[in-house]
Amino acid sequence: MAQRTLFTSLLIFLCLILFTEAHALIIGGKLQLHRHDHHSRRRRHHEHSSDLKLFVFGDSYADTGNCRKSVPEPYGTTFPGKPAGRFSDGRVLTDYIGVFNTLVDEPNMTTQVKFFQQLLEEKVFTKHDLNSSVALVSLAGNDYATYLVKNNSDLQGFPGLTKAIIGQLAMNLKLILDLGVPKIAVTSMEPMGCLPQLSAVYSYKNCSESLNSASKFHNQLLQQEILQTFNNESKRPVIFTLDLYSAFMSALMKKENHSGNVELKTSLQPCCVGVSKDYLCGNADKSGKKRYIVCENPKLSFFWDNIHPSQNGWHAVFSELQSSLRIIRE
Repeated sequence: MAQRTLFTSLLIFLCLILFTEAHALIIGGKLQLHRHDHHSRRRRHHEHSSDLKLFVFGDSYADTGNCRKSVPEPYGTTFPGKPAGRFSDGRVLTDYIGVFNTLVDEPNMTTQVKFFQQLLEEKVFTKHDLNSSVALVSLAGNDYATYLVKNNSDLQGFPGLTKAIIGQLAMNLKLILDLGVPKIAVTSMEPMGCLPQLSAVYSYKNCSESLNSASKFHNQLLQQEILQTFNNESKRPVIFTLDLYSAFMSALMKKENHSGNVELKTSLQPCCVGVSKDYLCGNADKSGKKRYIVCENPKLSFFWDNIHPSQNGWHAVFSELQSSLRIIRE
């Protein structure tokens, strides 16, 4: 019963996450944020047609502000100082790779790809834009959380679910490649068992090995069914992986050894939590009273809330991914 409550609260939290499509520009090596009305987008992309473009498809691990109205205080306290749509106290992974503007909120990745196709048909982006672009596809585990709730935390059906997820992902990646994007970076599954929502039952001292094994199986299929298959068929590298699993584990290990934060006992403990199991970070009661607590120094934490890394955590993950990012940008 306790586990069921755990995964139910996980799903409720993840239901706040909207899948959205967006694009980024890396201008002359500097990150530059732009307005995204139709005419300025078209003019801007013609003016900067030689710049590297980053098209981002995914979820709250990559979202830099698609859900502005649904993300309350204390999100955004580290950067930019107020809620700005990020599910963190500050910057997320995409901020370190490239800044992106929101174009539309949609429920799944297939819809995102279709919207991207519409933008190409409207010539918002040209073929030349695509030739100098990279797509980032982020998949953080919402499907698995939904399954766990619907199946009372039973992991028996996980292998079949993973195969279905990888199959759908493969179709979406093929669509993106067919539209003319030459390279796609796909995130591997993070160690789901180390997310605070799951490690709470172990007092944040250990990860759930069964869920980490599920993450490993997902990543194994990602390598076999997508990376190897697509690259062999193309006879050149077109799909790259950003190994979030290894990056998270390495960053967490370093954080554990050099914490410096006596307030948070372990690196798995989140900075912002509800005052009881009935509340989450950012929640308030009917009277408007805050029903969450925030650690004194978020900059020393790895996890911001029960699901998402803090700005400090994402920076640590980004540092672990540097070599992979250099390969993709070549």
